[in-house]
Amino acid sequence: MSTLDQIQRLTKAIVLINFSFLRFRHRLKKDRLNVDTMVFLMIVTSIGGLLISFYTRSIGNLYQYFQDAGMEPFFGGAVFWMFNVFLLLVGSFFILHLFCFSKDSVGLFYLPLRPEVLLFSKLLVAMLLGYVLAFLLLVPPFILYALDHFSAGLLAAAFALILLSPIMPLTVLGGIALLALKWSAVWKKNPGWMAAAGYLLLLAFTGGMTGRLLGGATPENGLALLSRLEVHHYGLMFLLYFGLSGAALYLFWHMGCRLFPDGLTLFVQEGRTKPVKNPQRMFAKRHPLLSCFYKEWRLFYREPIYVLNGMFGVVLPPFLLPLAFRFSASGSELEGIRRMVVQERFSFMATVLALAIVVITSGFNVVASSSVSREGSHFWLCRLIPLPYEKQILTKAAFATVASGIGLLLNCFIFMLYFGYRLHQILIVGIIGLLFCLAWSALGILIDVLHPKLDWVNRSEAVKQNINVILAILLNALVIGLYYVWLNFALSNNWNEKLILAGIAASVSLLSAAALQGIIMVCRRQERNRAQIP
Repeated sequence: MSTLDQIQRLTKAIVLINFSFLRFRHRLKKDRLNVDTMVFLMIVTSIGGLLISFYTRSIGNLYQYFQDAGMEPFFGGAVFWMFNVFLLLVGSFFILHLFCFSKDSVGLFYLPLRPEVLLFSKLLVAMLLGYVLAFLLLVPPFILYALDHFSAGLLAAAFALILLSPIMPLTVLGGIALLALKWSAVWKKNPGWMAAAGYLLLLAFTGGMTGRLLGGATPENGLALLSRLEVHHYGLMFLLYFGLSGAALYLFWHMGCRLFPDGLTLFVQEGRTKPVKNPQRMFAKRHPLLSCFYKEWRLFYREPIYVLNGMFGVVLPPFLLPLAFRFSASGSELEGIRRMVVQERFSFMATVLALAIVVITSGFNVVASSSVSREGSHFWLCRLIPLPYEKQILTKAAFATVASGIGLLLNCFIFMLYFGYRLHQILIVGIIGLLFCLAWSALGILIDVLHPKLDWVNRSEAVKQNINVILAILLNALVIGLYYVWLNFALSNNWNEKLILAGIAASVSLLSAAALQGIIMVCRRQERNRAQIP
C-alpha cells in the first residue's frame, strides 16, 4: 500500500473516531426522524442561524468602517488576520485533544505504520476543521466585498486565501504537539500539559508581538500605515505566505521522521498503578458530602478533556473582556469609563452592567448540564456509594457552582483592577452573581438528571454532543431575557435601586431553591423506580 493510500485511510478513520456526530446518518436510517432528533435539528439550526446572522452583521459593520475610512482594499487582509488569530486559539484546543488525548491513539499507535504517516494524517484531520471554519468565516466577508468589486482576479485570490488559511497556524500548533510527544517520551511526563504550556507561550508571544507592532496606535494610524503599501507588496506577501506554508508542511513531515525513529509510544501515568505506600493507614475522617465533593473534583480535573471543554467558557470570557475594550476604545475613552464607574449617579448602572456580564458568561457554563452524563458506563457505581442519591447529585451542583464561581472571581478582579470598580460594587456583583451561578448549576443538573447521556464512546461526547447542554443554555438565555424585560420595566417606572437589587437577589434565590427541590424530587422518583425493578 502506498503512503498516500495509508494517509487517506487513516484520515478517514481518525475523522470517524473523533467526529462521532458523523454517525448520525446511521441513526437516521435506523430510527428515522423521531421527536428527539427533530428537536435536536431545530435547536442546532436555530442557534446556527443566530450565530451566522450576528457574524454577518458584525462583518457588515467592519466593512462599513473601512468604506468610511476609504480603505476598502485592506478589508480582506484585516479579515484574514482576524481569522488566523481565531484559528490559532481554537485550533490549539482541538490539536491538543487530537494529538495528546484522543482515544484513537490506543489502537493506531500499535499499527505497523511509520510515525510520520500517522501524525500527518492527524494534521490533515485538524486542517479539515480549519477548512470548515474558513468556509463559514471567510466566505461571507469575501462575498460582501465582491458585491462592489467583483472580478476574476478577486475570485482567484479569495479561493487561494481560503485554501492556504488553515495551513500555517495549524501546522505550527502540530509541530508543538510533536515536540511535546517527544519530550514526554524522554522525561516521562504527560504530553498534554507540556503542549498546553507551549500553546500558552505561543499565544502570549503572538499577543506581545502584535502589541509591539501596534505600539498603542489608533486604528486610523494603522490604516494610514497600510495605505503606503502598493499592490505588488501584497502579491509578494502572498507568495511568501504560500512558501512558508509549504515549508511548514515539509518541516512537520521531517520532524515526524526524525523525532520518532523507533515509533510512537503511549504515555502511561505511573502514579495510578503504584501501590499505596501505607496500606494500614486509617481512612480519613471526612464528612460524606465532603468526600463526594472531593471525588467529583478529582474526577473532573484529572481528565483534560473535561477541563478543556468545561473550563473554556469559565476562564476565557474574563480575559476577553479587557481585550475587547482595548481594541474598541482608545485610552482616553477607557479613562472616561473608569471615571464614570466611580461617580454616584452612574454607580448603579455600572453595577448592573457588570452583573449582566457575569450572569451571561456564567450561563454558558457546561459543567453542570453534563455532570451526570459524564458518569457514562460507571453510573451504576452511584448506587454503591453509601450516600443518598439526591445528596450525590446535590454535591455535583455544589461542584458546578464552585467551578462557575472561578469565572465569577476572575470577573470581579477584572472589574476592580481594570475598570476601577469600588469594593461595595464588587460585593454586590459577587453575591448576586454567586446566586446566579447556583441557579444555573441547579437548572443544568435538573435537565441532565432527567435524561442523562450515558451512552458515549469518547469523553468529549458527554459535553460537546450532549443535547442537555444545549437545552440548559437555551433555558438560561430565556431566564436572562425575562430578567431583562423585568429590569427594563423597573427602570422605566423609576423603582428604587436597592429594591431592584433586592428583587433580583430574592427571585434568583427562589429560582435556585425551586431547581434544587426539583432535583431532589426527580432523584427520589428515580430511586423508587429502580427499587421496583426486580
